[in-house]
Amino acid sequence: MEVSWLRRLAGRLNLILMGVLALVIWILVALLATRPSMKTLWDVSPQAQFTLTPETEELISDMRAKGLELEIDTFFSPLPRSANDVTQSHLINIQKRVRELTRDLLQQFAYLGGDAVKVVHYDLLTDIEAVRNRIGEIGQLRTQNTLVLSLGKRRKVLSVSLDLADIEFPQGQRQVAPGTRQALPTLKLYKGEEAISLAIRSLLVEGTPKVYFMSDSSSVSLTQATANSYSELMIALEKEGFELGILDLGGLRQVPADAAALAWMEPYRGLSPELAQVVHDYLRRGGRMLINYSFRNQPPDWNPRFENLGKLLGFEVGEELVCHLLPDNQAGVAQVQNLVLQASPVHPTTQPLVRSGRRPVLKVARELRALANPPQGVKVDNGYLVTGPGAWRAPRVGPNGEVTYQSPARQSDFSQISVGASIDIEQVEGDRPGHLVMVGGVAFLNGEGFQRVNGDLALNIFNWMVQRHELVTVRGNRYRPQRLELQPHQLSNLRWLLIAGVPGGLLLLSVLVFFLRMRN
Repeated sequence: MEVSWLRRLAGRLNLILMGVLALVIWILVALLATRPSMKTLWDVSPQAQFTLTPETEELISDMRAKGLELEIDTFFSPLPRSANDVTQSHLINIQKRVRELTRDLLQQFAYLGGDAVKVVHYDLLTDIEAVRNRIGEIGQLRTQNTLVLSLGKRRKVLSVSLDLADIEFPQGQRQVAPGTRQALPTLKLYKGEEAISLAIRSLLVEGTPKVYFMSDSSSVSLTQATANSYSELMIALEKEGFELGILDLGGLRQVPADAAALAWMEPYRGLSPELAQVVHDYLRRGGRMLINYSFRNQPPDWNPRFENLGKLLGFEVGEELVCHLLPDNQAGVAQVQNLVLQASPVHPTTQPLVRSGRRPVLKVARELRALANPPQGVKVDNGYLVTGPGAWRAPRVGPNGEVTYQSPARQSDFSQISVGASIDIEQVEGDRPGHLVMVGGVAFLNGEGFQRVNGDLALNIFNWMVQRHELVTVRGNRYRPQRLELQPHQLSNLRWLLIAGVPGGLLLLSVLVFFLRMRN
């Protein structure tokens, strides 16, 4: 009888111990889950909007690995509760939406960053003393609707309405006719992740590298705000933190000592042996250069082959226009000169594009070929930009040497053609190799949709050349103005489920097992 009583007591103690142990395990799991290295986020929202892009996740991971600490402060001025004007009322709602998206986004940055990312939201009405102290540390803000990113003593200020959102306003406010709908402002795109990630990357780099654009009397326009110009590229480089200069090729004897990189857009003429030697010597000293050549129908001698520089650096440029079959297999039309390319999956400047599924686009391109026996100390990668397998070299026909867009009749005349290369040049002094990037067609012109199509490729090339590797990335994002709404009572229910529901369920299960054992 005594043994039976002791056995029942031992069984009850075992059940109690199992319940306590289960509760302790749950608490330990909850504590471990709060550690940044143990966190896993399951995103079931529309378009996975609460999931940051791999580029941003990699940026935050690198920042944590370097032991850097980022603070992001928000300063939001109160918005009016209502407005008499319908346009202003609609704009207030957009601003509310942008702030909500910003808070959601910053929550993801803090979630992934752990101890490396601190987000502080300042209330301008209630946190007056804290706001005054923080602004005293930061300095004067340009607006009261800002994000301030601080990395050490370096800071970046972003406007919520201007930098983080693309708000489209109706063109011209006119009298609304009866029965028609008034045009209202719309939130086209929320680009918060892109803006914040780029701001972080800019905080990680220092200095203002200077890029010289080579120019002569026949050069294309670099600064005019026209379609046939490179002004958008120049503006983008300045925003990226570059200093720009013009290098006159006439009488050039050496490259300026402060040149971090050179660029030559659509050259009409090649380099003389003397100038080719100057450029070659610059690259052998660790210099960096981009040449963006293209094809011109007339006159033929406006298509330089860069023989003098090519002999020194192991390449040659073809004379023919490179064409490619259209997706629907139609040919014989001028659209075949528009090329959708395959980029190198391993080169630092194109790897982010390949990973995000973006493909560079060129127009009026020419082939680039590596010499069979390149000079010593030169490595030519002509797989940097290549066409698809349906490409051909269009011959000139007729008395005026016009180009025919007719595709070849023989299948053997189609092939995959290289229209770009990255050339590494062994240095003669120091530990920095030279780089020459060649892009073989019109790619960065205003009228060809620079920002929409090839803007990232251009900025990646320049940043990589000057060793600003933190800024080599994909700048677009898919963070759209949609969200998964949870009402306050739903959040409260979820909180009680995690705090009391799960532990209570474990305890209830233990009691149930206890009584089942008692009955047996």
